[in-house]
Amino acid sequence: MFLGFEIMVKTVTIYAKDKEELPEDRVQSYIELHESIGNDIKLTPEQKRILENMPEQEQKYLEEGLSKPVEPDKELNSKAGFINPDADFYVVSYGIIEGYQLTDNEPEKVSEENTEIVKGQINPAVLRAELSNRYLVFSEEGPPHGEEGRIIAIDFKNGEIKYNQTSDYAYTSSGSSTDYYFTDPENGIAVFDTNLEEVSRYTFNDRIIGSDFSVDNDDNIYFLGVDIDGGDVTYPTYLYTLSFKDKKLKLENKEFLYDYQYPEISYYFEDSIVKDNQLYFVSPGYRIRSTKERAALGSILHYDMNTGQKELIDLPEIAAYNIFI
Repeated sequence: MFLGFEIMVKTVTIYAKDKEELPEDRVQSYIELHESIGNDIKLTPEQKRILENMPEQEQKYLEEGLSKPVEPDKELNSKAGFINPDADFYVVSYGIIEGYQLTDNEPEKVSEENTEIVKGQINPAVLRAELSNRYLVFSEEGPPHGEEGRIIAIDFKNGEIKYNQTSDYAYTSSGSSTDYYFTDPENGIAVFDTNLEEVSRYTFNDRIIGSDFSVDNDDNIYFLGVDIDGGDVTYPTYLYTLSFKDKKLKLENKEFLYDYQYPEISYYFEDSIVKDNQLYFVSPGYRIRSTKERAALGSILHYDMNTGQKELIDLPEIAAYNIFI
């Protein structure tokens, strides 16, 4: 249904509840507007340049004070109307959805819809999800550190864009099953359905930084995370196994992902896949425990969940990060 997904990161994000048009002198009017309601505005040269060159369609999205949290929208869902019966796939970017038809194996653009997709930023390290063969789902960050976090779903059946403004958007990692989207908010894991309703949340006792999810038959979630309160300054990766039954998350097990053959180094891991109770994890390198320096390497850890056996397989590639089924 859709082929590509691209979000452009802006240097500064601008949004406001006021929808009034700005006069020609945008910068001065913007400052005066917010000084009148008690906001102390100090614009950098880059922020001034962005305001001066802002396209007309973005004038109405002005963030209060360039740093204050934004109130949730009253009407989050919007009909984009981008569905075209002639389109074989769609390309999604920051403010446009394009439909393409394949003619003699050559893509030809058959539709173009200018519509707001995000107001904040997209973390490129957090992967998007495809749910129910219909939705493209991803998390948005607000300026400057996720103050305006939202989860967004683009419905490629009804041409609708859905939003849920929540503090449980994906922070460093995300995952998905057939019909659910998993995020790693602060110290936890949250689950959202295709309507972007949060159906469950598990909270860890310690601070955890996640790096990846793998989901097996919608029942078990394998979560890679680093326990930064654990006391080990080399920050080894743990494998957290959680069950997800009756729409409830439950922690079943926590273990070192890899018992290090060499005590002087600590491997770190990124992307993973699971199939038939076999887990595979990509390791782009290791950390030297004495100096805490990172060294690039290429390997895959195979974990047979049936026998509990683990083996590290060397790769000819250096610093591999992604693995796909």
